[in-house]
Amino acid sequence: MHDLPPLKKTYYAVLGTIFALAYHSKTRRFWGMSGRGWLNLGWLALLAAAWAGRWPAWPWLLALFSGWQLAYWAARRAGYSKFVADKTAVIPPNHPLNTIPPNQHTNLWASGLFAVRNREERVLLRPAEYWQAPLGEHIVMVKMGVEKFLYQFFDAAKLQQIEMGWLIFGRRPFPTAAITFLAPESDNPLPLYAMLQGYEGEQKQNPRTIYLTFDNTDKQTAVWHNIVSDARRVRSG
Repeated sequence: MHDLPPLKKTYYAVLGTIFALAYHSKTRRFWGMSGRGWLNLGWLALLAAAWAGRWPAWPWLLALFSGWQLAYWAARRAGYSKFVADKTAVIPPNHPLNTIPPNQHTNLWASGLFAVRNREERVLLRPAEYWQAPLGEHIVMVKMGVEKFLYQFFDAAKLQQIEMGWLIFGRRPFPTAAITFLAPESDNPLPLYAMLQGYEGEQKQNPRTIYLTFDNTDKQTAVWHNIVSDARRVRSG
């Protein structure tokens, strides 16, 4: 990200701020109403007062309100975040890879679609843990509350792509890995959880991407190398 031109850095900072304001205004509640609801109520009260009082600035206030609604709609459509791939993050074919021991957990934040039993939910920057089971399954566990978790499972055979980059949310971009793998369709009545419990029937598989965000690049590199090393092992076998 430090190699980007200043104008693009400013653009991502502004975009991330809009994403964060829109997301927090949707999720934070005050006296039974979301922050966005209170903001809209305040805007409407101000517009009504400006129209009734025939303020000269009334058209500008209306334009600002319309701009806020448009920005909120665009942020919601984008999932309140944007992943920017680092095109320079490439592992040479013969580069040594440092792997993570089985069952060693790495703390991070997760974004994307996660599931438990017959429920799926899209999350953004939730506390999570990544580890690899001894038999090879890669696991991401998202913490949703006290004893409440969501999961994603993938193995090297179903891995489609892994990219390093940054997640744009707030003013500071976060080091992030985008992992794309084959998963059952989200509208399939049988979730991935059931398959892991022994179901062997056929299910249509579609690419799915989750995002793992780290507090430092060392963790990011360790998880990256671990997944790539496993993928190379499976493909070479």
